[in-house]
Amino acid sequence: MVNPTTPTLTPVTVRSPLLLAMLVSHPVWADEITLRSGGVVRAEVVRDASTPRDQVALESTWGKIVLNRRQVAGLTEQTPAHAEYRRRAPTVSDTVESQHALAMWCRNNGLADEMRAHLERVVALDPNHEEARLLLGYQRVGDRWLTRDDRLANRGLVRQKGDFRTRQEIELIARIEQAEAAQRLWKQKIERWRKDLDSNKSQESQA
Repeated sequence: MVNPTTPTLTPVTVRSPLLLAMLVSHPVWADEITLRSGGVVRAEVVRDASTPRDQVALESTWGKIVLNRRQVAGLTEQTPAHAEYRRRAPTVSDTVESQHALAMWCRNNGLADEMRAHLERVVALDPNHEEARLLLGYQRVGDRWLTRDDRLANRGLVRQKGDFRTRQEIELIARIEQAEAAQRLWKQKIERWRKDLDSNKSQESQA
């Protein structure tokens, strides 16, 4: 029997950019739908035979949302572990012990991003929580916790294009890149001169 106080949600076909933006900014749900516009919608895909082949139906707090399949670039289905995480996470209290326990559960179930988020919360609540710090990649140096990047920076290394290098290496790479760019430019100029010369010879031969 339907509860008379519960509103009936009817499917909504998303054509409005504003509504689509609201969906894109909505918190994590089950599946991840990448849009051709570049956004990402996180909702639960409805998988039943009643949905036309040219549409994608989603369940969200907005009700049942229907996207035109042409709006969808890709779909990543979440694992059972993600579904269980979504069930557990709202019930976990904001304490060091509870956040750490959930982080360890995430670690054991392959949820690396979620594990990191809860470990960072542990560190926010207890800055000297050793296990959380170590799992996040910190190392204790004196009375400070330093990341790998911090430690390498203290040794005079600088991050460039994803790697740490000495300043001398960076300067050498920059000089090599400049020389290669100049060489390419000269090759282009020589090629243009050669083409102009061939064109002039062709015109002279036809005169």
